[in-house]
Amino acid sequence: VRDGAVSEQIAADLRREIVDVHASGLLAQSGNVLAVRAPDGSRKGVAKDKPHVYEADIIVAGVTERHDVLQHCPTLERLLGSEGQL
Repeated sequence: VRDGAVSEQIAADLRREIVDVHASGLLAQSGNVLAVRAPDGSRKGVAKDKPHVYEADIIVAGVTERHDVLQHCPTLERLLGSEGQL
């Protein structure tokens, strides 16, 4: 936690919850499609995973979509509930 938005303990709890929820299959590994130049000079998109970055669309357009994730992440749920304070 470099910016001090949350305490070291909250950050550690959140990391643990995220890793646990990913292990249970509720989060996907994040990835990007990057534009690269192929050997023939053309450009194409290549999918690249972001190691140790996991994601799920928990809140979409202001509506909680993934209650299943929040049920397993009480720290994240509390942070999202008080996001105006962050």
